[in-house]
Amino acid sequence: MNVFCRGWFCAAAIVMALTVVMPAIAQSAGAGGASSIDDFGPGVLGIYRKVMEIEDQIIRHSERYGVDIDLARAVCMYESGGNANLTSWAGAEGYFQVMPETRRLLRVDSNIEAGIKYISQMVERFEREDYALAAYNGGPTAVGRNRPM
Repeated sequence: MNVFCRGWFCAAAIVMALTVVMPAIAQSAGAGGASSIDDFGPGVLGIYRKVMEIEDQIIRHSERYGVDIDLARAVCMYESGGNANLTSWAGAEGYFQVMPETRRLLRVDSNIEAGIKYISQMVERFEREDYALAAYNGGPTAVGRNRPM
């Protein structure tokens, strides 16, 4: 593993990359864009297809909370690979790998809404998507202590 690809930094890099890659997949699949759908590995395409099953919910909650749809989709892909039944070693659950306590505090009905609402709060708090992603992954207090990004 690359020395720089650890913890939140890796998560932020992957999510930012996916916000560029996923729209390219959609464009190439539908409009014969510059990239071919064959240019992407089966693993990425499989994850993307799983996340497309909840696309309507991602769009609805992204619009409600003012989160970029591509960012929300990429976080979901990174956090769970589109697996609603995933539980991390720390206890984070579902598509967006939200801790049960965080979901309760957010007072929402679904894991999808919890993840997107939490992203929205982090973007609002830090006014930058990269800091928001770091806070989503490592906790807002870690970013709030002015640690180097």
